[in-house]
Amino acid sequence: QHVRTRVKGVNVIPFSKFKRAIATLEDNKIRFIVEEDLFGLPIFSTIEFQPTIGPDGKLVVEKTGMFIGSLGIPPQIPLLDGPFKKFETGLKQEKKLVDKAKAITITKDYAVLVTKP
Repeated sequence: QHVRTRVKGVNVIPFSKFKRAIATLEDNKIRFIVEEDLFGLPIFSTIEFQPTIGPDGKLVVEKTGMFIGSLGIPPQIPLLDGPFKKFETGLKQEKKLVDKAKAITITKDYAVLVTKP
């Protein structure tokens, strides 16, 4: 529910209408899914992240996958992630909070963040 309010109005696909946003947890991954309506058809856009704590103690978030429908977009190509930038901008406040983490554990059932004192 929280993710939906943060990214409401974000359109990954041009001319589409935002319907809902979903966040799911997997082992060491967070997946954000945006459902949009394009001329009456549902379109799902997905972006996957793998957050870890780097050797310097700072949060490192690696994109591990991007999809529009079932079409995979290579996350290594920076020019192709333009539509997803709006989605990431909507979650910048949450990123600031997560940046304070010194340890992070993500499983299918829960996420644990240990913050700096």
